Amino acid sequence: MTMLVFAKRTGGPLVAIDAAGHRQQLAGAKAAVLPAWSSDGTRLAWLERKDKKKYDLMAADVSAR
Repeated sequence: MTMLVFAKRTGGPLVAIDAAGHRQQLAGAKAAVLPAWSSDGTRLAWLERKDKKKYDLMAADVSAR
């Protein structure tokens, strides 16, 4: 499974694009920045903006459907 995940530079929902070019907005991330994959490709981490200077580090398991 090859997948690219991105968010707007200013924060926003995470969007995944698969190898065929299909886009899907991922649930649970509303103000995400700096998404990154784990080295084994099974987890995705990102910073979730809480206010101007506060962020929470979030992580989720990723599986192919």
